[in-house]
Amino acid sequence: MVNWIEASGLVVSQIADFANGRVYAFMTWPDENARGKRAELLHKGTLKIMD
Repeated sequence: MVNWIEASGLVVSQIADFANGRVYAFMTWPDENARGKRAELLHKGTLKIMD
């Protein structure tokens, strides 16, 4: 798991599941119209180790 904060206020939490070949990235960013004043988005994908 890796987390970081961009200068814009975007927060990213990324999980790389090497055992199952999956990757997830959960992002939030400031948004006055969203619940808690932060919008959110979840991305899911596959992970493949390249030689």
